[in-house]
Amino acid sequence: MSEPEIPEYRFVVSEYSDGTPYISCQSKKGDLKILGDGWLTFGLAPDNITFEQAQQIARFLNANISYVQYNPPPFERIPRSKEEMGPVH
Repeated sequence: MSEPEIPEYRFVVSEYSDGTPYISCQSKKGDLKILGDGWLTFGLAPDNITFEQAQQIARFLNANISYVQYNPPPFERIPRSKEEMGPVH
């Protein structure tokens, strides 16, 4: 049995129309079916994060997050590695 493909994402900094930065999680390889045609957006602390700080956060996430996974309930514990993961959704 072949190992399931693990979707990979990158974290990208963008700005709302008022200039407030946010980070989106965009597909680099594969997709999480649960997201459909959409993506995840992370709102940052209002009035506390500059665009440059948001870029630093995105660089940190890109360097340290290897994959994004959705775990449907019920689950007893969150997997700690790709080897412990069940089927990819």
